[in-house]
Amino acid sequence: MDKIYINTDVKDRILKSINHTEPDIVPIWEALESPVLYNHFAPGEKDFLKAGSIACEALGIDMTYGCMNPPLPGEEYDTPDTHISCQTYWSKKPQFSSVNDIINYKPKTVERTREFEENYLEDFYSLKEAYAPHTMYVSQWAGFDFLGIAHGTGIGWEVFTTMLYEAPHVLEKIWDERVDHALMRNSIYAEHKLGPVIQLCEDLAYKSGLLISPEHIRKYFIPRLKKVIQPIKDAGIKLIFHCDGNLMDILDDLVEAGIDGLNPVDPSADMDIGFIKQKYGDKLILVGNVDGARILPFGTPDEVREEVASCIRKASPGGGHLIQCGCGELMPDVPLENALAYFKAVKEFGKYPIKLPQRL
Repeated sequence: MDKIYINTDVKDRILKSINHTEPDIVPIWEALESPVLYNHFAPGEKDFLKAGSIACEALGIDMTYGCMNPPLPGEEYDTPDTHISCQTYWSKKPQFSSVNDIINYKPKTVERTREFEENYLEDFYSLKEAYAPHTMYVSQWAGFDFLGIAHGTGIGWEVFTTMLYEAPHVLEKIWDERVDHALMRNSIYAEHKLGPVIQLCEDLAYKSGLLISPEHIRKYFIPRLKKVIQPIKDAGIKLIFHCDGNLMDILDDLVEAGIDGLNPVDPSADMDIGFIKQKYGDKLILVGNVDGARILPFGTPDEVREEVASCIRKASPGGGHLIQCGCGELMPDVPLENALAYFKAVKEFGKYPIKLPQRL
């Protein structure tokens, strides 16, 4: 964790906030996918990672799980293994081509080799160094892609949901193999104490509710979640659970399972950050939730300013809050003036102690 220097003010701000103590100012946790910000702060820079790092420093972003290279509008192309259209990927070589492929699949033994550990650490430290010392990089690869069997292996939702009801043991062997891989990664992160925080991403919901029933999530996902995060918990590292959509039907289950925080608390999915703050208090770190579906892309700078103030008013008092776009990252459709208004407003309204009127 100390191999690469991180600004002491940044580190202190993050540590205080994730431990529910008020820092000097609300920390900004943001992932950028914004060509207008890259071009604004690093004009002509072809390396988007370097451009993202420059933008993070200029904007005062304290923590990130990485900046992304946005696709060009309408961009569509092929690689030997994948067809890519903007941000959607179709594998030309899916893991499973038929139900029989799944039924006959024999999970591979997961072995933690020295080569794997060295590659994992090299990848992590290269990204951490890219953003240091002004922005702390944290990994977001703590999960096991629970529903990726449906959308990432080639079988599709119809086959997946049929098997979920009629032959769940077939899916369980695949989940358990993925859990073993996640445990290996998380053990390395924990043993080397690579950061005070790690993020676990799982797509379990859409805007109106869960993708599968709460009962299935409680039966098949929650026990595996507990197992996967155990090395992280044992090391005293905070586990932030990332999922877009509305998670309210299982939020109690996730907290009981041991998550320490929630991201991005999407307001466009009726995730009320104020209600969640009141209900869970210091049991849950909140990362979010400036409206990235409506206000940031389509509002005015004044509306963005009010949205940031509202978010801070609801979630920041007492600490335990890192502000972020409610989409999980700042998307390419956010105009420059709105993006700049967002970060400027955090600096204006996020100073502790938080003293904001109900309306500006």
